[in-house]
Amino acid sequence: CTGVVLDSGHGLTTTTPIYEGCVFAHAVNKMNFAGDELTQYMMQLLNDKGYSFTTSAEREIARDIKEKLCYTAFDFDADISESKRDQLIERPYELPDGQIIDINEERFKCAEVMFAPHLLRNDDYKTCEGVHQMMHDSILKCPDQLHAELFENIVLNGGNSMFRGMDDRLNHEIQKMVPKSMRVNVMRNTAKRTLMSGYLRDNE
Repeated sequence: CTGVVLDSGHGLTTTTPIYEGCVFAHAVNKMNFAGDELTQYMMQLLNDKGYSFTTSAEREIARDIKEKLCYTAFDFDADISESKRDQLIERPYELPDGQIIDINEERFKCAEVMFAPHLLRNDDYKTCEGVHQMMHDSILKCPDQLHAELFENIVLNGGNSMFRGMDDRLNHEIQKMVPKSMRVNVMRNTAKRTLMSGYLRDNE
């Protein structure tokens, strides 16, 4: 019953260390950006591309694009290069009026703000930490003897953790921040694990 939950849903992202079912309250990190901000960023990306996404109805379209087509890049710079070189990343999206728009680098740029909040172009997020830094900081606030077990039991929960590739990218980023001897393991909460059942049940 020990691990750390990264929970990112509609309006809040948190990292919560838990030991034998009890939350280390002093080590919980919170950031006031989540799904809403990602949807807004998708609208900005589409506007930058020359489309017009300004109304509440168009916001719902942007949210649908985010949920259906977005993924987390394992190597952001490599995917940027690939998106400019060929059309492997590009996907079509049909608008309600039947118009087809092409979604290319927006597919991974949107989710990248989970690791680089400053991309949101909002002064409130200029100095915010990414989720990998939040997670690392939460674990370091816990007793040293628990670090190894916590790094090995990171659980993703909430809609923003469902982006394809989020688990691999988070694992990769955190592994770069810890000693090579420290094993990092990030798991999706697809089976609604009972490892931290009290916390997860309260937050579903």
